[in-house]
Amino acid sequence: MLDAADLAQLQSTLVAVFTHLLKPLFTWRDPYSYFFWPFLVVALGLCALAYRRSEARREGRNFFAAYFPKAIWGHRSALADYRYWYVNQILFALALGAYFLSTAWVARSVRGELDGAFGAVPAPVETALAAKLLLTILYFIAYDFGRFLAHYTLHHVTLLWLIHKVHHSAEVLTPLTNARAHPLELFWMAGVPSALGGIVLGVFMHVHGADTGVFTIFGLHVFVFVYNAIGNLRHSHVWLSWGPRFSYVFVSPAQHQLHHSTRPEHFGRNIGYALALWDWLFGTIYVPAKEERFAMGLGDGSEAKYLGVVRMYVQPFIDIARYLASGRASSGAPIGAPTPQS
Repeated sequence: MLDAADLAQLQSTLVAVFTHLLKPLFTWRDPYSYFFWPFLVVALGLCALAYRRSEARREGRNFFAAYFPKAIWGHRSALADYRYWYVNQILFALALGAYFLSTAWVARSVRGELDGAFGAVPAPVETALAAKLLLTILYFIAYDFGRFLAHYTLHHVTLLWLIHKVHHSAEVLTPLTNARAHPLELFWMAGVPSALGGIVLGVFMHVHGADTGVFTIFGLHVFVFVYNAIGNLRHSHVWLSWGPRFSYVFVSPAQHQLHHSTRPEHFGRNIGYALALWDWLFGTIYVPAKEERFAMGLGDGSEAKYLGVVRMYVQPFIDIARYLASGRASSGAPIGAPTPQS
């Protein structure tokens, strides 16, 4: 029979379990989530602006019929996104979240190496406003290039593409499609930009002899905050383009939607996140002249393999095992840039 101490421990355990199970439903309070309430407000505002210029309005469809149709939000792919997002929030954060490569750890390590090689600053130097602004800009550029670089390899290294296919198996886009990523991809996509951003931060910490911060909003890097404010529309069917001029500087939601297209001219295009500069330099940019219509997915009819939560976790390992067993990885054949049709 349970005594008072056992009952108290059981109650504490149950509260902890249910709190964790309910935590994903409160992401609207988390600045690091795309569903943080200011981001949702901005997304709806941008939707309203896009609607004013949309074909849907000219065709006589109202706002909700245009942007919240059951055909999109109730699609089998969207339903898979919802289930996967919830389970991933629970399992991944619980079991693996602490193992992400930390920007702060990289920064401290870089600072330590530089202090050891060149000597530490005798006394901390007060960070001038201009220096803090420079750090804010350079950190964001490094971090954004890291995201581009990680994403580029997901499309150009076969083993990584077999993992990234989970994300590209989405047949429709909703904001939750952003989280339709295998845990191994999440590690990669977090680690590379954290490393590059941490290097920049570590250099500044060495120069100033103290921790150096960046400008933030709600504790989030100011430029990341602005990017996340439109991030929900990247994975949506709301066509929002910056136009032919600014789309060579900043990646618009429309450009990322094209990235998910099954049309050959869109394969591997618009890999960048915030800055389109990287796509321009690497020859992967695609700027639409006008609104385009296209199907989304892998383009080879294999999307159904990724509809279940378990399959999203397991299928990449099956594909990798088959690839390695086929001898292509050990025969000397290059691991190239597979298209969604491979």
